[in-house]
Amino acid sequence: MDFLYIAIIVLFAKISEEVCIRIRQPSIIGYITTGIILGPAMLSIVHPEQTINLFMDLGVVFLFFLIGFEEIDVSSLITVFRKRLFYAAVLALAFPILLSYLFLIQYGFSGSTAFALASVFSMTSLGVLAKVLCDLGYIKEPLGLMTFTVGAIVEFLGIVIVSIAMRVSTSPENFVSDFILLVISILSYFAVAIVFGIYLIPGIISVFKKYGMAKGASLGALIGVMLLFVAAAEHSGLHGSIGALLLGITLSPLSKELHSEITKGMEGIAYGLFVPIFFVGIGLYFEPSFFALPLGLIAGIIFLNTVGKFLCTLAATKLAGVSAPLPISFGLMSKGAVDIAMMLTLFTTGMVSSEILSVYTLSVLISIVAFPSLFRYAAKRAAKPKVEEAYDLLTPSYLRTALGTVVARDLMSSLFEVLPPDITISDFVRDHPDFRSKNYLVLDEDGHLLGSISWKEVRKVPEESWDLVRVGDAMRKDLETVIEDDEISTILEKMIVWNEPLIPVVDKKDPRTVIGVISRDQINSVVFGAQQDA
Repeated sequence: MDFLYIAIIVLFAKISEEVCIRIRQPSIIGYITTGIILGPAMLSIVHPEQTINLFMDLGVVFLFFLIGFEEIDVSSLITVFRKRLFYAAVLALAFPILLSYLFLIQYGFSGSTAFALASVFSMTSLGVLAKVLCDLGYIKEPLGLMTFTVGAIVEFLGIVIVSIAMRVSTSPENFVSDFILLVISILSYFAVAIVFGIYLIPGIISVFKKYGMAKGASLGALIGVMLLFVAAAEHSGLHGSIGALLLGITLSPLSKELHSEITKGMEGIAYGLFVPIFFVGIGLYFEPSFFALPLGLIAGIIFLNTVGKFLCTLAATKLAGVSAPLPISFGLMSKGAVDIAMMLTLFTTGMVSSEILSVYTLSVLISIVAFPSLFRYAAKRAAKPKVEEAYDLLTPSYLRTALGTVVARDLMSSLFEVLPPDITISDFVRDHPDFRSKNYLVLDEDGHLLGSISWKEVRKVPEESWDLVRVGDAMRKDLETVIEDDEISTILEKMIVWNEPLIPVVDKKDPRTVIGVISRDQINSVVFGAQQDA
């Protein structure tokens, strides 16, 4: 009977997904609605059995891995740290948590449970937000980028806070020690995941690709490693999904070929089977008996996850001085992925009842239906943020969403200024009055790349020595380079990590030969070209 249930779930989930795509609605609406219709709440055809629960657990694991792999960039947090959008994101988390916590305490929830629920209420689903921005045509506009960036920060910090809340709830009397242990666990897992992501997993996949004769061997090996991370996380007291998330984050900077291969394989398995079953399963747990709850509690939960979240975010963006606070606040109402996964975890661990889960599910459906129209309405009437405000916010995950598979060949400039290595710093400064704001490549007489020089290198040389020191002696030699087939998202990641405003594009056959350059300004222009021209 379990396999019959699985068959019914998958078939009807895909039918509902097709309907949602055609009416331009997030597929999550179709999945959850399918579960409500098929489950005990209505037709009672399918019931949550042990096998379905296993598939749902796997759905959460795959979902969190893909969130870490495709949506969360540590570089994005570094990029916007100490900027207004970062402050806005922190406040957009803190305000709803505080408001929700105070409300839930009034209805008799324990402090730890109220904090865990309030943390989930404050979360934003970046995957749902990105799809809506694409559908509405805002993904390549400064407003879309600013909304995406705040959403990414809120999602990442929200996951961390909910993890803390879940850990603390198991033994609230040991809050300080548990918090320290959680931080140590996350940092330890992140360190191990980095080692795996940089040194081991790419090698394992390459070996399986080169020597493996079994079909899907490399993908199977990756799934096995992911499940090992999940098991190790659970063994140490973390939720297993956090292990999958951290592994996904560390694997996201992989080469274009490996990134594309992993994405194709994991998305096929996840979105073809496990993730739809997970969201349909949420609907199966939906119970109309939640109407037995106090009316004030029902109304309060729905309010906190819709209007309340919007008002808190609006206050946060206004306090932080962010442009276009109204549409950004509507955008952060997006829910329906990672937040539902976290709420289900609270339910399966016994922290919340099925009635609370049902009310939350209803509030999520309301939010998903409402926020795209509200965002579009506010965006059309809001003053457009200046393009310059968004320049420093471009991140690899955003570019993968906005530009897809644009590569260096599509964007590079074959016109760039070069210097010989034997001229003096004094001659360089005299002949290039804009040297303080530009980077120059240094090539030998055969046109081979030697290094680059800018004001950053020049200022290290005492001015009285400028007539004696040559460019070749002062230049930077350890340059990051790319080839013409590298994706723009990969190039931007190198720019952020190595603080490079310009990266040479070299010949695949002869890496000493420069065939073009990519700069941050060029990437900005391809994303915001229409706004710049205006």
